[in-house]
Amino acid sequence: MKNMKINNKELYELDEVVNKYAVNTTRSRSLNNPEKFLIDRFNIKNKDVLVLGSGAGRVPINLLIYGNRVKGIDRSVKLNNIANDNFPSSKFKDLSFELGDITDLNMIPDNHYDVVIFAMNTIDYVDSYNMREKAILEAYKKIKKGGLLALSSHNKLAYLFPYKINIKNLYYKSLFKSYYYARENVIGGGCIFKGNPKFLIKEIKKITDMSFEGFICDTRNKFDKLLSKKLLTAQFIFPYILYVFRK
Repeated sequence: MKNMKINNKELYELDEVVNKYAVNTTRSRSLNNPEKFLIDRFNIKNKDVLVLGSGAGRVPINLLIYGNRVKGIDRSVKLNNIANDNFPSSKFKDLSFELGDITDLNMIPDNHYDVVIFAMNTIDYVDSYNMREKAILEAYKKIKKGGLLALSSHNKLAYLFPYKINIKNLYYKSLFKSYYYARENVIGGGCIFKGNPKFLIKEIKKITDMSFEGFICDTRNKFDKLLSKKLLTAQFIFPYILYVFRK
């Protein structure tokens, strides 16, 4: 995007960004590999699920297939309207979409959901680290005892020179930090958080007192699966990782 001052909230109201996520094709509506593995590994079936950053409805509608009761929350008016138009509650009684900010979920009952999912790196688009912590705490409050929190996040250790990040936005001092924010040069990229995986796990455990249950990488072949089995190797290879915690 040419306007470098635009914030993430404004970005996801722009037509070119909204249209990217609103495309109604099989590819754009399917789950990615980490999301599939999450459902299978943690048996997310016949559960009450809250999806934060639900966008045009891709993750919620797929979760519905497995007998789940799903609510999606997104702060983009346009994307939320598209989700409601494509998947109206009159046809999908166990699916609903609501406009809201993930840093303030007072309209959602506490201790109600078996699973809360930040869809596809949603947590990385929160505008500051303090707001990010607040979003995680808000999600934590909505989870039942024994329930799961799942979030995927950009991995700063995976590559030093990511092609999606303009060189002028790469601060080399950040190599020695646990996280940083950078401007991504793709439609819908926005200003993204990129963190050290071990730092993220430690911080979320400290913020919420949840136990770390495991991680899932976007594996595409047998060699990827082998490399993804241990966080020690996975953290230096995969550009984003999905983390799972239990309350």
